Amino acid sequence: MVRIHGLTLIREEWPLALIAINHALLHHVDHLHCAVQVSSDATLEGVQRLKGHWGERLTLVEIRTDAYLQEAIVATLVRQLAALADPSDWLYVLDADEFGVCPSGVPLREQIAAPGGSDDSERRYQVWNWIAPVDCDDRDLASYAQVRHRARPCVFLGLPPHILAEEIGRGFLNYFDLPFYDKGLF
Repeated sequence: MVRIHGLTLIREEWPLALIAINHALLHHVDHLHCAVQVSSDATLEGVQRLKGHWGERLTLVEIRTDAYLQEAIVATLVRQLAALADPSDWLYVLDADEFGVCPSGVPLREQIAAPGGSDDSERRYQVWNWIAPVDCDDRDLASYAQVRHRARPCVFLGLPPHILAEEIGRGFLNYFDLPFYDKGLF
């Protein structure tokens, strides 16, 4: 049976991560591996409590270094998961503020489990960013209903990433003016 393993790295993103974790487990992944890096908010305690609800479907990995080495941490965890996974399993690396919404309305696990659905070695999807109003209280679930506007990239420059970062830092570009790269499952 094909399984989807999710992997997310969380740092100081509570309670938004609460929603993302539940959404991923309800709609897309069979098992979610949450790497929680040292946080001053309720992230670690919150994921521990969610573990009590989701049981074996949720694995907590505590990262006890202050250095935010996202790429290295995720790459290490991906290698560890790949070594333990069945060759037919899939891996979905998601951000702690990411919600997979399939245009077809069919969850990823059902798409891949469908006949011929797991024949690919990779599935790509487009990232859409949504803009929260300035008065959005991320600790109040009702506030998320105010998020209604999608960011529309309007700058398609072929500039190197460090130049784009400088322009964002100087206030000449907005992070959401730029298109985001597609993401994928593999």
